Amino acid sequence: LSRLHTLFPGTHIFLFKMRPILLRGHTRPMSQLVYSREGDLLFSSGKDSIATAWYSDNGERLGTYEGHNGAVYSLDVDAQTSFLVTGSADGYAFVWDVETGKKLYSIDHGGKVVHSVSISVGSEFLLTATDPHQNAPSKVMCWSLDELKQTGQCSEPVFETNYTKAATKINRAKWGPCNETFVTAGEDGVVRQWDGVNGDPLNMDKEYEAPITDINFSADGTIFIASSTDHTAKVYDAYDMNIMSRVQSDRPLNSAIMSPIKEHIICGGGQDASKVTTTGSSAGKFEILFQHMIYGNRLGDIKGHFGPVNTLAFSPDGTSFASGGEDGTIRIHHFDPEYYALSTE
Repeated sequence: LSRLHTLFPGTHIFLFKMRPILLRGHTRPMSQLVYSREGDLLFSSGKDSIATAWYSDNGERLGTYEGHNGAVYSLDVDAQTSFLVTGSADGYAFVWDVETGKKLYSIDHGGKVVHSVSISVGSEFLLTATDPHQNAPSKVMCWSLDELKQTGQCSEPVFETNYTKAATKINRAKWGPCNETFVTAGEDGVVRQWDGVNGDPLNMDKEYEAPITDINFSADGTIFIASSTDHTAKVYDAYDMNIMSRVQSDRPLNSAIMSPIKEHIICGGGQDASKVTTTGSSAGKFEILFQHMIYGNRLGDIKGHFGPVNTLAFSPDGTSFASGGEDGTIRIHHFDPEYYALSTE
């Protein structure tokens, strides 16, 4: 059983027992989890070169998407759950038919690792972010999915953006509200906002002391949260990049997500993966943390993974969340009724 220890101000300590659904479909560490818009499906990617689709209510595996020749670092699904996009270390972004698992299209990035993919609102465009390669810097590229569907290929990007530091790796690039902007974050510890039409730089926040590991938007796209290995997570206004709140933790963070129904943040991370063989789960700080979005206080934690938590995703209705770890497992946590009755005010 997973236990959510909630430590609210006062004398009461609540202990809820949630039985997680344990999914074992990957043989190597997890890289990203994404729910479908309706929340009935969960998609996962890992360093074992495959992506997988699961039923989120019971954890049954729907199927796998096999074809990459390297780690799959990122994935995204369109709003109609008709096609899935994956980005891989083999230098390709693949577009898949969700239902049949058939590979529909591929976008060649010239051998550069595709570290992040993001489908725009309306599914007209695709953002891809590549790692530095030889003397070439990281790039964010915008591709026309309409052109891809009509001709079967993309001749060139709609636009591309070079990072100013050639050696900086982009860990995440995602579209902002209404595709007017997009946001990137990476190893240089800077969150950047760009113009969604031409890729021009707009705003940035460089007040991090370590790499930024992930970016996740709220359900309505108006705010987003960035996590960092400097033990912090920040919530931003998605329009002007103003910082709305800042949460401090006691561990390096690999991912952070926001509840659609409560003012709660869920964070995960832990000791660096290269050192986990010499560390117990408690000492490694692999628990999943619940913290208040506004006040920043720690509300509780959930144990379960036997290594760092690499990725987190909230179901669209806020009734469950999923976690993927360095241990190669996925856990789907459905909240008990007592959780919804909690008051943290």
